[in-house]
Amino acid sequence: MEPVAETLLSDTAFCEDIVWGLENIGKIIGQKPHQVHYMLRNGQLPGGQLGKNKWYSSRRALKQFMLDKAAKRVSAA
Repeated sequence: MEPVAETLLSDTAFCEDIVWGLENIGKIIGQKPHQVHYMLRNGQLPGGQLGKNKWYSSRRALKQFMLDKAAKRVSAA
């Protein structure tokens, strides 16, 4: 595979990994948009803000966050 094709594939994968918007992030983690907003603003969720009202996260980071959260519950029990 040519280097240009590899770059395009990795860019496509990166774009597909990004989740835009509080509602879409909330659907992935089972939370309401206002809860997601609170968690992002307070650093409790992986993600960030672009501009004034555009929030984003990564599907991979959210999945890892949920796995870590579940593991903590199991180890605490």
